[in-house]
Amino acid sequence: MDFSVLSPTDPHSFAKPEEARVKHIDLELNVDFYGKVLKGKAILTIERKPSVNQIILDCLGLFISGVTDIDDKPLNCHNIDVDSAARGSPINVQLPQAVDIIYNSEYKIQIKYETISTSPALHWLTPAQTADNLYSFLISNNKLIYARAWFPCQDTPSVKFTYTAKISVPKVFTVLMSAVLRNKNSENPKLDVYEFCQDKSVPSYAVIIAVGALEKEEINAWTSLYAEKTYISSARYTFRSGINTGSMLEVAKSLCGPYIWGRYDICVLPPSIADFKIECPCVMFISPILLPGDCSNISLLARNISQSWAGCLVTCSNYEHLWLNKSFSMFISRKIISKLLIQIKDMNSFLKRKGIAHLRYKIKESTNVARPKCLLPNLRDLFPVIEATEYVPYGRGCMLLEKLEDMLGGPSVFEPFLKSYFNEFALKSINTQDWIKYLYQYFSDKKKHLKTTTSMMFSDVR
Repeated sequence: MDFSVLSPTDPHSFAKPEEARVKHIDLELNVDFYGKVLKGKAILTIERKPSVNQIILDCLGLFISGVTDIDDKPLNCHNIDVDSAARGSPINVQLPQAVDIIYNSEYKIQIKYETISTSPALHWLTPAQTADNLYSFLISNNKLIYARAWFPCQDTPSVKFTYTAKISVPKVFTVLMSAVLRNKNSENPKLDVYEFCQDKSVPSYAVIIAVGALEKEEINAWTSLYAEKTYISSARYTFRSGINTGSMLEVAKSLCGPYIWGRYDICVLPPSIADFKIECPCVMFISPILLPGDCSNISLLARNISQSWAGCLVTCSNYEHLWLNKSFSMFISRKIISKLLIQIKDMNSFLKRKGIAHLRYKIKESTNVARPKCLLPNLRDLFPVIEATEYVPYGRGCMLLEKLEDMLGGPSVFEPFLKSYFNEFALKSINTQDWIKYLYQYFSDKKKHLKTTTSMMFSDVR
């Protein structure tokens, strides 16, 4: 394909956010289980330079029926023909010429659209694929670059935006999103409208929707449990009497700083979704295999919680820097486990040894032989969900953080840096150079030692 049409800062997006940037999205969508589509509109609030009269959005398989301004005045819009099944194609929306406005002035566009039934971001489960075998189930999985397959956006982690959503569903269904539920409108005799608000900026991949026939159980003031009737009792026991997510959150806050997302709800997925790894705020999606109630799966829960900071609060600017999400969340999750299981002697050392052994195994694994093993891979010709999310790059990044901690003076020295890092870059997207610069600034008296340690990140693992 012609790589010149790609974003200069992200090889997996066509967006040019340095010219015009999406700051907020309002979604109004109807969920059609029969047709396996979402249909409605997205209103995008844009900031642009005065000289810019277009915005380029990412799109994959969306049927767009109209693009207008907020007053329904039609705007010119066309797809740029690009041969890329994975990336989709860019949408060029022409904006009125800016007159007498200052930089960053806002402009709203309205896009009416419908998804396709085969959207790679939307998983439509039949009743037979659910635990209750009664109703269908929908969940989105953006797989890093597939948010563009269910709503028009600048689908790059360098762009973070706030959003609201009004989702209409038949009354038997409950809707969950990576946002706070503000209202449920039940005036329509057949449909309920769920109204969500995410007032903290998130990347496109963290906008998640789930719709199913779910029961609700209050766990505490900030956590509700959602599950099908088949699972609600075992889920209640797991999170009331067994696994204490509240304690995990408190440990995470002591390491990383305030939890800003308001809610931390839990949704138990149908059994046909065995493995669901997604970074999103406000709600954690878990497999029913986590429901025995003991501590056997504590690492998966700790990892989910840590992503509220590493990935959601501070985000990599593109997926060549994905280790800033993945390695940090692994590093934090190991600390959460060590602190919760403090009665087990040398738990932290055990986790480090286990991580090193697993990394060595993964490096030699046949499926990873040809994949990137360095911390900062060149992904221009590669698909990030396969190449960048494998264990080797972010397992190595976690080892780097552990080595830095040991070299700089241990947890009592490094953990305050960790909290300071999340505070410094909260709600921002950064690259590795941003992190290195802040690391050197914070430990300004140890630059010589830092140079030796951080140089290892740019070489390959053999």
